[in-house]
Amino acid sequence: MLRWLQFGDLHACEGDDWASLALFERLVAEANAGFADRLDFAVLPGDNANHATPEQFRRVAETSRHLKTPLHVLPGDHDFEAGHLQDFRALLAPQALPRMEVIAGTPCLFLDIVSAGAGGPDFRLGREQTAWLRRTLGEIDSARGVVVFMHAFPGDLKEGCEEVASLFAQSGVRYVGTGHTHYNDVLNDGHVIYGATRSTGEIEEADGEPGFSLSALDGDVVSWRFRAMGQPGPFVLITSPSDLRLVTDYTSRTQVPEGRVELRAEIFG
Repeated sequence: MLRWLQFGDLHACEGDDWASLALFERLVAEANAGFADRLDFAVLPGDNANHATPEQFRRVAETSRHLKTPLHVLPGDHDFEAGHLQDFRALLAPQALPRMEVIAGTPCLFLDIVSAGAGGPDFRLGREQTAWLRRTLGEIDSARGVVVFMHAFPGDLKEGCEEVASLFAQSGVRYVGTGHTHYNDVLNDGHVIYGATRSTGEIEEADGEPGFSLSALDGDVVSWRFRAMGQPGPFVLITSPSDLRLVTDYTSRTQVPEGRVELRAEIFG
């Protein structure tokens, strides 16, 4: 089983006296207290630094270092506001993108959809990364299941959106984690589950509390649940059978069981 935590977009900046960064510090502390030792990794899905300044990247990196589980950091359009990702890579996320890592037996792909664009919401994979994605997914046995992380949904790409979504659907991708929306958003296209986690900074949902999402891939079953900051424990994530809204294969007896049901769950805190 693969288990991960996803934070929302931070939008860290001095314009709000670093308020979103203070929230991130609290979320990191809560993740460490009740979740980190049961997780395989965590994700920051982009828009980490609101204006891509070195100071913003440094501060996010300093807080991130306190997290007690491996952290994967993606770039968003705000991280690309300077027209490059040099400071992002030098100060916050030196790992190469795109990349594939096998974590707990599951291929996990991390993508960069901003570098090939012209800035702002001009999201693109670009020719080379699209070829890499097609080649990498083609080399993976689709029965294993794959998870992908990118800053925005394929529908937000300025080119190749249908190509990428179709590639995901045909290649055994079970889940795609994103940011960008500023609100919790879980979509099921009948093949792949897409999940965006509410932003930590610049929340757009009325009365929305910051927090993080917990997810798992248990066989072919994807689970997703949001935990608000300060929510008392224990926190239960049912990993099998599938939430009806997250079923992608109605012939799968692990997603939609018949007869006697075995309930599997992760209990945190």
